[in-house]
Formats: sequence, structure tokens, C-alpha cells
Amino acid sequence: MAGWSQAADALPVGAGLDAIVGPRRRGSGAAIVLTRLRLQRLSPARFVVAVDCQVGPAAAVLARRRLQILLERPARADSTAPIRPPEPIGRWSVADLY
Repeated sequence: MAGWSQAADALPVGAGLDAIVGPRRRGSGAAIVLTRLRLQRLSPARFVVAVDCQVGPAAAVLARRRLQILLERPARADSTAPIRPPEPIGRWSVADLY
């Protein structure tokens, strides 16, 4: 979230941004790491981010991790307050319901 950009805020509803980080060498064995990111705007205040991180070449993947997270922009109390980046939405079973 530290890298939230104006490009993400300018996305129309239904549009997305794709980014690739790497390939980079990481760790003591200098394994190749490739990270793919997808940001999709769901509504004026909601976004979904999907990340796929792969260690090793496509022919011999050593590890893979995937993450999907739903984000929502906090409501502003007044129009002079600074615009904050979206925050993760808690799962309904652990979020405040009452």
C-alpha cells in the first residue's frame, strides 16, 4: 500500500493494471524470482489485488505463492481531509459486525 499511485486512483470501474517485478535473483542460491501483480477496480471505493510470486524458471518452479486481497477506501469525514490509500477489508467472520 505504500506504493499506491495516482494511476490506481484514476482507473475506471472494471479496469485493471498489470505489473511484473523481476525476474530478480534472491537468496543464498540466487534463485530467480518473478512477481506478477494485478489491480482491478471493482467500484468507486473497492479494489482487488492479486499477486503471484514464482521462484525458479517456468520449466522448473521451486515455489509459488499467490495472494488475493480485497481493499476499500475509507470514507472521508470532510472534503478537506487527505485522501488515504485503500485498506484491506477484514473477513466477515472476524470483522466488526455490530
